[in-house]
Amino acid sequence: MTMMETGVLNEKKARAFEKAERLSRGKQTPLLVMDKETLGEEARSFKAAFPATGIFYALKANSDCVVADLIHDTGIGFEVGSEGALRQLLEVGVPASDIISGNPLKTPAFVSQSYSAGVRKYTFDSFPEIQKMARLAPKSQLYVRL
Repeated sequence: MTMMETGVLNEKKARAFEKAERLSRGKQTPLLVMDKETLGEEARSFKAAFPATGIFYALKANSDCVVADLIHDTGIGFEVGSEGALRQLLEVGVPASDIISGNPLKTPAFVSQSYSAGVRKYTFDSFPEIQKMARLAPKSQLYVRL
């Protein structure tokens, strides 16, 4: 990163910090203030840095609908581990093809529900999970979870 890029980055972060500080005045803590512009820029930058990979945002990190919409708009997919998270994404229009189930121990009910909804990407970290996927989510794409 050049000095110029570092200066621009630091200036952006300083503006975001000042904005967060201004918005939080008089509020009780803890308080989370997020800058949508910065979040979107960072997500697009991250995606651009890894163009040949599938990137999936763990919805449990922040399941706010505004954040999910913003992440979805950048072309990044989602990782879910629960029926509620899956339902939330499907309700806001995220296609099942953009969702991966990363939970290491998926209940048969969750696998059946997600598979019925069109999810075809699942992680596994044990032989019993492979067997479960073969039985309940045939012909899905499986990814090793290390």
